[in-house]
Amino acid sequence: MKLAIAISLLLSCHSLLHAEDYRVYTDVEGRAIRAKALGLDGDEVTILRDDGRQFTFSLTRLIEPDRDYLLQQFSQDSPDILSPDTPRLKPGEVITLDFPDLPAMAGNQSSKCEVRIPDSYNPQNTYPLFVWFAGGKGSYKVGGANELVDFERFIVVALPYPGGRLPRLAVNDGTIDAHWEYLAPMLEEVKKRVPNISETVRIAGGTSSGAHLVGSGICQEWDDFSDYFTAYVLHEGGYAPKKDYDAAKRKPVLVIYGEKSPAYGWQKGFNEAIKGSRADLTFIAMPTDGHGLSGEGRKRIREWTDALVLKEMPSS
Repeated sequence: MKLAIAISLLLSCHSLLHAEDYRVYTDVEGRAIRAKALGLDGDEVTILRDDGRQFTFSLTRLIEPDRDYLLQQFSQDSPDILSPDTPRLKPGEVITLDFPDLPAMAGNQSSKCEVRIPDSYNPQNTYPLFVWFAGGKGSYKVGGANELVDFERFIVVALPYPGGRLPRLAVNDGTIDAHWEYLAPMLEEVKKRVPNISETVRIAGGTSSGAHLVGSGICQEWDDFSDYFTAYVLHEGGYAPKKDYDAAKRKPVLVIYGEKSPAYGWQKGFNEAIKGSRADLTFIAMPTDGHGLSGEGRKRIREWTDALVLKEMPSS
């Protein structure tokens, strides 16, 4: 269990008074560890493993029964896993985050992004993440992800493009990295505002321009993109600076496309290129679809994302 080693080996006397006996804890990925809890500070729990090693990590890493147990054990110290200054999130609400210091997005509008909180949201649980990159000049509206994932359980985010510039054109002239320089602060703010994002299901998905953005992120191995997202959805796109998608190795990747699309010839070449990544690939050809994302296409993506959550987060 990869947890950050505590910097200090000393805890406050108050925490030690609450120390418990050894017991088995399980994280959200199903891995078990035998340890005793030494203290709880906000949402950070410190444990002593039975081999004598000490760790400090977020309480959200543990399954709900273990979180509940620790909250009860240390109720006088921390009745809530969220710190007092963390904004309280409401189930089903859509939050708009503004970024006035970033360049404008399409239409010379001030940059922003939307974050939709799951209908079933509970601050003590963790939730899968779906970040959607729209086609064309992009969009900050989460409505574009309708029917692609289960809004009951997913945190959904929509991120725009700087100046509404098409990622494909940025790939052509070698400036695609500037897209991530623009987008990375937005994702970082999302992580701060919604702290209980799953570590096992973080999907970056896109259609057309959005799929080119996702493909470039894999290809360029942008920090906090290729190492942060655990799965990818590419619909009608994936154009990138080079045909190297090795950062997707072993990760689930859905490639979905229309056989009536004007880009069908290019698509077949992309399919062969991404096979070299040794990703966990699923190809879905839509025989009657063109370039656009049809209702049937959305249905097939939803089936794939549902299956991924069931596999990676069976207890969610």
